[in-house]
Amino acid sequence: MTSRRVIVSGLLVLVAVLLQITAVQPIPSPVGRPDLPVLVLVGFALSWGSTWGVGLGFATGLLMDLAPPADHAVGRLAFAYALVGYVVGWFAEDDDHSVLTTILIVVAACVGLVAIDLGLSVVLGDGTVTANSALRLFVATAGYDVVLAPFVVPLIMRLARRVEAAAAR
Repeated sequence: MTSRRVIVSGLLVLVAVLLQITAVQPIPSPVGRPDLPVLVLVGFALSWGSTWGVGLGFATGLLMDLAPPADHAVGRLAFAYALVGYVVGWFAEDDDHSVLTTILIVVAACVGLVAIDLGLSVVLGDGTVTANSALRLFVATAGYDVVLAPFVVPLIMRLARRVEAAAAR
């Protein structure tokens, strides 16, 4: 684990979480919102693998757990993001990701994240989850992130390659 990786990925996750809670969450939406931190996580996990993905996912989820309005059990999102980061990291070995492949990975990551979070919510009794609200949340989050994915994920992956190139020098 290089210090450059920690600094760059940590700063970008922090920026994504801050943007999520200050700019995205206040937007009134009846169905759902994009999840910027998961896009950053996907970009780094695709670049650096599952070991990095699980650690960065845990840190990202923990920040989201502690960010206002934290109205759920701390650790729920940390677990969900860590699991998503780990699974997405499996695809890091394939260096040639097409836009379609990246979008499919983002959709799977978003749906998986929401499913894990809602499942833990039901198990822990943290909220009222209905099938209708869960379906709307799946569709909205994945839909918004699919629109943003072609812009955000390749940018993160390019930055990750530059960090690796700078570390190799």
